[in-house]
Amino acid sequence: MDIDKCYAALSEGDTPENRNLFKSHGLTPGDHYYEATVAEFDSEFYEAIGAYVHDLGARSPVPDFDTAKDYIASQFHNVWGAKQFSNVLEGYASVGMLVAFVVRAAVPYWPLVDYAEEAYIGNWNGKPPKPELQFHDGICEIDVPLIVFASEEWTTALGMQFWYKQLGPVMVKSTDAEFHLLENFGHIDVLLGEYAKQQVFEPLHGWLLKHHE
Repeated sequence: MDIDKCYAALSEGDTPENRNLFKSHGLTPGDHYYEATVAEFDSEFYEAIGAYVHDLGARSPVPDFDTAKDYIASQFHNVWGAKQFSNVLEGYASVGMLVAFVVRAAVPYWPLVDYAEEAYIGNWNGKPPKPELQFHDGICEIDVPLIVFASEEWTTALGMQFWYKQLGPVMVKSTDAEFHLLENFGHIDVLLGEYAKQQVFEPLHGWLLKHHE
C-alpha cells in the first residue's frame, strides 16, 4: 500500500478511481466515501435483526437457517472470516448480547483514513517508511504500567499480523506490563462475550485496585 496515494484519494474526493484504489487494499468506502464500512453483512441480516427483536423464535429470512437467531449467529461468526468478529458459534458470545449491541451502540462506519493507516502499519514488516506513522520509538518511551487483553481469533482482518497485538507489552520501557491472550475470543467478545467478566473485567478490576494503592 502506498499511503500517500490513499491520502491523495481522500483529499481529491469521491471518484470511481479513488474508490477502486481503496477497494484494491481491501477497504470499502461507505456511502459517504470518507467512512469505511466496519462490517459487511448480508442484506437479509438487518431484516433478521428486526424479526428477532420482536420475536426471539422468529423464522429466518434465509432458507438455509431454521430461525433468525441461527442466521444472525452465522453472520456474526463469519462476517470478517471465521471467529474474527465473534466466536459466537462456539459459545464465546450470545446472540442476544450481540444484537443488543448492534441495535443500541454499534456504528456501521469508521473513518476511512484510520482504516487505511492501520492496514498500512499492520502489514508492514519493520518500520513503515512514512515517518509520521513510525510509532515504534514512541512506544519504547512509555514508562507507565500497562495491561493488554488480546483476542486470539481476531488476527486476519485487514491482513493483521498476530505480533501486532503484542508490541505494547514487549516494547514499552515500563517493567510493569502484562499481556493476556484470550484464547478463542473474537474481536467483540473481549467486551461482550460470555467469558469477558471472568477473563477481562475481574482481572482488570484487580489490576486497577493494585495500582491504585
